[in-house]
Amino acid sequence: MTPPAPIDSSIPISVLITVATTMVGIIGVTFKLLYNAMHRRIKEKTDHLREIMVQLDNRVSEYFTAHERLRDKWDDFLREYLKIDNTRGQKVDALFRVVDQMDEAVKQIPRNINSKLDEAFNHSLSEVKLYARDQIQAALKERS
Repeated sequence: MTPPAPIDSSIPISVLITVATTMVGIIGVTFKLLYNAMHRRIKEKTDHLREIMVQLDNRVSEYFTAHERLRDKWDDFLREYLKIDNTRGQKVDALFRVVDQMDEAVKQIPRNINSKLDEAFNHSLSEVKLYARDQIQAALKERS
């Protein structure tokens, strides 16, 4: 028996070049698509982060204006406090004025309560009179 004839395993160079360029082209297109997709996602995230930064910048500016207003109010309070704190006599006078105002208010409470009670009593009395009149008229109508 004779050995089988050797198989020609040589591939022509033109086929190799065609296959290689096709593969390089496919790989290139794939990388280009992946790059574009990644670039698009990065752009979306960058835009989102830019929006967040604008919102944060607005909030920070609002906080700064609020801080300035609070600082101004604090300065006004300190100025007023220091005016009051200059002498003890001013503090005592202010306390006595408050006590006098409270005393006046407490003195007016019984008068106000009495007037409200009188109004409520008079209103209730007139309601009872009207109710009694209606009942008497109803009773007289039933007898007639």
